Amino acid sequence: MEFENVSSYIEKMYNTCMWVTDQHRQLLYKRQEESNLSDEEIQSLVEKNAETAKRNFSKVFKRMGNKKEYYTLPICVFPAGELSKVVIACKYKYQKLVGQYKVIVSPFYNYDYKASSSYEPYSAIIEAKDNTLTIPFLFDKEDMYSINVFYLLDEEEILLVSSNVYAVNPDLFECKYYKADLHMHTTYSDGYEPPELVVASARERGMDIIAVTDHNAFSGSVVAREKAAELGLDMTVILGEEYSLEYSPMHILDLGTEKEIDRKYLTKQVLEMPETKKIIESNPTLSCDVEVYACTQVLLDQVSKMGGISILAHPYWKPIALNGSRMDTPENVYIELGKDRKFAGIEIVSGSPDGEFNVSNLQASLARTILGHFEGLPIIGITDSHSYTTDPISGKHFTIVFAKSKSKEHVLEALSDGFTVAVELVNGKPLCYGEHRLVKFAEFLLKNYFPTRDLVARKEAVFAKQTHLLR
Repeated sequence: MEFENVSSYIEKMYNTCMWVTDQHRQLLYKRQEESNLSDEEIQSLVEKNAETAKRNFSKVFKRMGNKKEYYTLPICVFPAGELSKVVIACKYKYQKLVGQYKVIVSPFYNYDYKASSSYEPYSAIIEAKDNTLTIPFLFDKEDMYSINVFYLLDEEEILLVSSNVYAVNPDLFECKYYKADLHMHTTYSDGYEPPELVVASARERGMDIIAVTDHNAFSGSVVAREKAAELGLDMTVILGEEYSLEYSPMHILDLGTEKEIDRKYLTKQVLEMPETKKIIESNPTLSCDVEVYACTQVLLDQVSKMGGISILAHPYWKPIALNGSRMDTPENVYIELGKDRKFAGIEIVSGSPDGEFNVSNLQASLARTILGHFEGLPIIGITDSHSYTTDPISGKHFTIVFAKSKSKEHVLEALSDGFTVAVELVNGKPLCYGEHRLVKFAEFLLKNYFPTRDLVARKEAVFAKQTHLLR
């Protein structure tokens, strides 16, 4: 055997066998160069070393089980009803992906079950090329799909990667996915931190979209938007305000207006307005105070006329003093307002202490009771933070917004259409509230999309703080 043929043999093994690493290839060439053996003896030695390497590789490869963290799926969301290509690639430079693989694909939530036969998932043998594995597959319906890939080694099928992808219908496929916190405070009302620190810390916690909603103070949100731009943060700041009212204990968020509301709508002057009196006359029997009901409706109508979205804030915030004094909203006010749906949305996950998810459960139950469903309803998760940098729930309470972009217009459109999911992380596990199909997709994104994207947001915010805010 010619010398170059032995070299070709080594290269062929390296290019077709997963167990021949760069280290093994170098060792084989070294043995070849240092040996005084014949070509036949060299080939025998190479084969012997290769068999040893294969046995060791097989033992380690089996022991590792699912090796998902060592590989990437550059795209994990696909259009339902279209032929797509799922690509699996090496994560690190030292890796390679060669040889044949058995691929099994199966829908996760809904599959075609027949009483007369057992379910048969899609299965195919695929050859790796250019250090990647490309799996053609038609996702026939919106669902999460499990992707299980086995390396074929002689007669064995050894697990390489077990992962999931998601196929969505056109309305979701044209969307991007953003984290938002739409209720927080700065020094422009009763917050501890100035707008520039709030926006940087929110970005550090992974937020793409925020709304600064100071108590009866609109200018804090304007400054926050300016500061986010000055800091170079890839973040949308929605202008807004949290209304505290003279005629009601209810707190209401205004999201998206470009100027502040006339202050009379926050005072008892509303009682003198003709539209208020008309509502009072038309509702002689209510389970709540009719003046509270009427004034609140007039305010909500005005927010809508100004292009804003009104959100009922923290329904189960219950700060009851020892002497029995109250500053919270009775249930019956929410229930009566819910009958006419003058408001746009409601907070499900709010500023409750870290881990007190029972508050979110109560708020979700109330929303279902007064509205009947979550479809088309903007429900949000927020922090209501007054010290974002140190608040334990920062980054744990938020909203996932499904929108065409994170422009103000598209964000407000998504809110209006109810393309949102409220999220609360409890012990690192997500509790999601919203329309069922959106909740399923949100849980997938929280596990498979946002962790990598959050790293980018964190680096961006840390750089902004170091460059512009820290002494």
